[in-house]
Amino acid sequence: MLLATLGLLAALLLAVRAGPLSAATICTAIATAAFCMVVTKTRNQTSGAVQKFRFAAAYLFVLWFYKSVQVTVPALRIPTHDATLLELDNQLFGVTPAIPIQALTSCWLNELMSGCYLSYLAYLHVCVVYSLWMPLEFARRFANWLYSIYAIGLAGYLLFPARGPANAFPELFGPELEGIVLTPLNRIVVQNGASVYDAFPSLHVLITCALLEFDRRNCRRRFYWMILPVVGIFASTIYLRYHYAVDLIAGGLLFVAARLCFGKGSNCELETGNAD
Repeated sequence: MLLATLGLLAALLLAVRAGPLSAATICTAIATAAFCMVVTKTRNQTSGAVQKFRFAAAYLFVLWFYKSVQVTVPALRIPTHDATLLELDNQLFGVTPAIPIQALTSCWLNELMSGCYLSYLAYLHVCVVYSLWMPLEFARRFANWLYSIYAIGLAGYLLFPARGPANAFPELFGPELEGIVLTPLNRIVVQNGASVYDAFPSLHVLITCALLEFDRRNCRRRFYWMILPVVGIFASTIYLRYHYAVDLIAGGLLFVAARLCFGKGSNCELETGNAD
């Protein structure tokens, strides 16, 4: 429901601001309509395979919407808020943390932080595939929990778009970070896969916290394995100059709010999940 609402509102806003016949409006309307049709047609089906197909469709819609933000924000003519986020960092910390951290940069640390940043994608996709492999109730709880939180985070991209410190204020930083394998690989992934206006809130914080909370309740082994890498994921968002500190704070606060609103629904109480 949250994802469908997000798509419908985005399509309506695009129709008003960009015009009903604009490419962004038509694309958003078609993608949202297709997603809603899949959910409606499969919602009451008893087949476990059909239900898991519905959950997979939700994830595909999340991926599409994330990438579409780079077109939606300019079409809506929404101003970016990097200056505001930078000022908030300056007020809270004296300077946005990515600037003083430059003194620590080195080739091996660039590689380590790039690996940590990429591990978010690995963690996410492992969890998604694993949920579809597990019993239906496990997959349902995972989908309801994760994709509801994704809807909240993606809405933030449209309400408060920002490009991140390195893209918005390149003059504040020294040379581009260099590395051997992981650093250039991470740069390629970000340049080709990012949605451009994806700084606020930090989904690396919001979604990682959501995955970690689900694992704490239902997959303890993976939870313990991920505690240390998660620290690296959070640190990498600042080190690699992708986020302001307030982006991370916002991601954390949104996670707390989501947990209070519907966190109980993420507990599967399945022997298979808790045993792991």
